[in-house]
Amino acid sequence: MAYRYPRAYQGEYQSLFSFDDDTFLNTTFLGEELEVEEASEEEDESEEDESEEDDCERLRDYERGGPKTTPSPEIISKDELSFVEEVPKQIEIECPVCLNILTNPHQVSCCGKNFCGSCIERVKDNNGSCPMCNHSKYQSFPDKNVSRIVNGLRVYCTNKKKGCQWKGDLKDLLIHLKKGKREGECQFEEVKCQYDKCQTKDQRQNLLIHEKDDCNERPYKCEHCAITHSYTFIIGEHLKTCRKYPTKCPNDCSKVIPKESVPDHLTQCPLQPVDCEFSWAGCNDKPLRKDVDEHTNDTKHMTLLAVACGQLKKENARMFAFLGVINNDTYPILPVTVSRRDDVVHFYTELGGHHMSAVLTRSYEGMSLLLAFHEGKFDGLCTLDYLKVFMLLDSGDAKPVPIRSHKKLAHDVLGLPLHQHSIRQGSYKGRASRETSHHRPRRIPDDEASICLQVSLSSIKLINIILTSPNEVTIVFSK
Repeated sequence: MAYRYPRAYQGEYQSLFSFDDDTFLNTTFLGEELEVEEASEEEDESEEDESEEDDCERLRDYERGGPKTTPSPEIISKDELSFVEEVPKQIEIECPVCLNILTNPHQVSCCGKNFCGSCIERVKDNNGSCPMCNHSKYQSFPDKNVSRIVNGLRVYCTNKKKGCQWKGDLKDLLIHLKKGKREGECQFEEVKCQYDKCQTKDQRQNLLIHEKDDCNERPYKCEHCAITHSYTFIIGEHLKTCRKYPTKCPNDCSKVIPKESVPDHLTQCPLQPVDCEFSWAGCNDKPLRKDVDEHTNDTKHMTLLAVACGQLKKENARMFAFLGVINNDTYPILPVTVSRRDDVVHFYTELGGHHMSAVLTRSYEGMSLLLAFHEGKFDGLCTLDYLKVFMLLDSGDAKPVPIRSHKKLAHDVLGLPLHQHSIRQGSYKGRASRETSHHRPRRIPDDEASICLQVSLSSIKLINIILTSPNEVTIVFSK
């Protein structure tokens, strides 16, 4: 007849003994006397069937990779725990590999020891022998009984010394703690602030105040423009550029206005310096807006007005002289158009400006636009500054044109036949005869002109010479 320990202890201590019919066994285990039960053959057969079913169930669990329990990713050391009732020394709840509380306990077939499921699988994956008995061939399977014992141990919260009064089953401890999670039941657990850029760690109960009032990365709304960003950004970079930020008037007029309204305020600020009403007459003073009337009544303005009136009279006389010259001259003032080849166009750059001529002609290098300076009727009336000339192709950028010389050339230098150009520049004072002009083509050497520009007639249809600003001329080539 076979004898077994009561089934209540079989799963817990993994002990199985078989004896002969006449054998009687008294044994003590964990301080308790266990009686050997004599079982009938029918009972033996029933128990053996149940044992086989249990073994088959364990084998199926093993083949499936363990029971359908989700092991906690967190690891708890025995030293961290405080048990409500002292755990008997005979109950092993630590993994011999990682030395932490058993997680998803697995028993090995060689020596019956329990390990964390992940620990023993890691050993097996590396083809390692049993960490306890060094057997090389063994199997491991989930031990539900040990798992139930470990998970049912009554423990206090690991933050008991900090003030937490929680106690419960070990399996519920990790749910209570929620390690590493901002939200959790235990308000004494130390976790990180919920805002990513903040590295502050404190108890959950303290983080509530930190995240609401103290965290530099908490959301914060600008009280002036209502933009929301981190507290650090709003009180730092944002306030430097916030258009609604209250700003004192730059003139210290006691007004506090939004930054964006400062320009409008300065147009009315009584302490803003403004130009004198007689600035056109030469007064360079800038009185405050509130003092303008007093400044205007200053008698020094009478002297400035007298001087300005004298200058205006001189300017008017000069203008009338210019108009008299223009009215008695056949040459126009810019703009002019150069469109026909070999037709010389004379013009004045502006009223009181330079006398010039231009021609589009064939040269040794192809078609060229030539320009020259001549003596003009304004030369004796005023001092002429050097002219600036630019070239513009359609809508592109204007480019400066080099001027070889500002020397005054003969009046008809751009209209002379080729053989007469042996005369030195400016010395010829005659005029080309029509007979000679008809018999010889006009081919003017480039070096005779003050300005020479190469022109492609295939792409250029019209050439306009215009005055773009005082003493500045632009040659516009239009396609």
